[in-house]
Amino acid sequence: MYKNYTSEIINFINEHAPKKYFSLDKFDYLLQGILNLNSLTNFNSSLNLQLKTIIDKFKAGYEIPTKNCHYYFYEYGIGSSQLNELIQHLPFDKIHEKNINTHDLLLILPLYMSYENQFNGHKQYEQIYRIYQSISTEFSTFDTELQLIFILSLLNSIETMSETIFEYYKGLKDLVKHCVMTIDLDNTNEMSKFQFSFYLYVVQKAIKLYILNDDFKKVVDPLLLNELAELFSDRTNRNQINADDLEWIGNLFSAYTEYLKLSY
Repeated sequence: MYKNYTSEIINFINEHAPKKYFSLDKFDYLLQGILNLNSLTNFNSSLNLQLKTIIDKFKAGYEIPTKNCHYYFYEYGIGSSQLNELIQHLPFDKIHEKNINTHDLLLILPLYMSYENQFNGHKQYEQIYRIYQSISTEFSTFDTELQLIFILSLLNSIETMSETIFEYYKGLKDLVKHCVMTIDLDNTNEMSKFQFSFYLYVVQKAIKLYILNDDFKKVVDPLLLNELAELFSDRTNRNQINADDLEWIGNLFSAYTEYLKLSY
């Protein structure tokens, strides 16, 4: 039986979230991990108050339509009236006028998919699907981080879309599988800690969405739990954790949330 790390994660957030090295850029991934886990475990009220302060500071630091779109996706999720309001800042038919780079576009697309599913009768499903297909033709030229952001964007869109529009639903799932398979699991030891933890996150999420099978789960579950065991072991001096560490630690927390979802 594997150890449950939820209490250790909550203690870590209580200890490190208020630190002076707080950086919005670096905190993005930890915030994502907090919001993911919070949706599953319902943190206690004192932690919720602390998170609200952190989230408000984070939200104030970004302008639509880039990173706080990422934030809105995790805080508000599916079916939120705030999502409808957010999309009004950047209607789908205006995105090509904004010169949005690939990285930011990938953060935004899951919001459009959620909006289409909840408020717009799936009218832009095909167009969103075609954008993903177009971006995928450049996948092999992306660096590892952008490849993983692309896969995560696909997974977030799949998670919000209607399965009844089967052609696009299956098409995006097939695209995820193809992209993950192009990343050689035997070479993960060459990844940075950030890249490796991000990889664990997207693979765990793909397993949870039944895109990847148990063969992947048998490999990545021990890798994830070993990383958490190392983080919370006596060998780790958590006083030395800095802003850069928040990125890979946040990814670990997100990966662990996906792992837990399959256990509930």
